Amino acid sequence: MEERPTKRSRRSGDDPNDGGDDDNGSAPASSSSSSSLSSSSPLPPPASPGELISAVFRGDAATVASALRNPLTDPNMTDQIGNTALMHAAMIGHSPVVKMLLADKRVDPNMTQHGVTALMRAVRNGHAPVVKLLLADERVNPNITDEDGDTALRNAAANDHAPVLELLLADHRTIRTRPGYRGDLYDAALFNVKYPRHARFKGLVRAMVAFRRMRLRAAQAVYAP
Repeated sequence: MEERPTKRSRRSGDDPNDGGDDDNGSAPASSSSSSSLSSSSPLPPPASPGELISAVFRGDAATVASALRNPLTDPNMTDQIGNTALMHAAMIGHSPVVKMLLADKRVDPNMTQHGVTALMRAVRNGHAPVVKLLLADERVNPNITDEDGDTALRNAAANDHAPVLELLLADHRTIRTRPGYRGDLYDAALFNVKYPRHARFKGLVRAMVAFRRMRLRAAQAVYAP
């Protein structure tokens, strides 16, 4: 009786179309996973603490954010004369940097240099957007006095900054004390805060009067003999 040949069992790797297993028995990594790993890059190292104040001077928000990520950075550090990063940003008027610093809960917005706060710096220079950002932070105390006994409110009146004065008077924390100097400016600002509709109407009337005067002058120029 003729003997039939036995069928050899196929081992893994005999078939060229069979990927088989690698040497360690694990399946080969997919190309998609390897590409995703290669595409992800680590964040650059954070800026040094010494770069914080200099970056604030330049208005370099990216470097300020990088320095704040550094665990060694003290956001309340001062320069040689006692000014903090927030004081410099408020004095210069860098609103994005002020917003970034206030978002850091370690920042003390009420630190002073000779009694002067970051709010006072912004007030003295008439930076209304920065004043608005500072007053929006509940940690800010608008009633701190400097070495001369002046508050942010008195500083605003003394420097003829009516829009800033109105922002301070509109804040519920501000103690409304009429200053001896430029009390008239204080009165006008307080009136605008108490009666905003009247202030808008008054502004509209002024605009209409100015427009009519301009038309009258134009007519006089045309029909003058």
